Amino acid sequence: MQYKSMPRKNTWSKKERLFRKKDIETLFQKGKAFSVPNIRVVYYITERPKSEWAPIRLGIVVPKKRFSKSVERNKIKRWIKEAWRINKHEMYSIIPENEQWHVFFIFASKKLPTFQKMEEAVMNILKEWKKRETHV
Repeated sequence: MQYKSMPRKNTWSKKERLFRKKDIETLFQKGKAFSVPNIRVVYYITERPKSEWAPIRLGIVVPKKRFSKSVERNKIKRWIKEAWRINKHEMYSIIPENEQWHVFFIFASKKLPTFQKMEEAVMNILKEWKKRETHV
């Protein structure tokens, strides 16, 4: 596995972001979903292209309907990104080399959370994935 041989860096590069329209459409049409407190998770397991090393591609959304101020939306997204960046290697190590997961986090709460709540939610997501996926 290429990404295991690389030094472990706590970064979140562009190759790890989900932004292609086609990938997002496929994710919402064919993906599985579950919820943890404050976050709805939609994910789709696909075959990893040989040119990509990232086992998970992630997108994050905070609805404008719940938080009208962009400052609040951006703060929540930053906290989710930071919590993911710190804890993602726990999932990276157990995803098979031939798979790539497309994932979307949708913030679902109406209250402005703290960073500790976001980190707790990301840890709950990782635990839920381990339970749900048979090969995990």
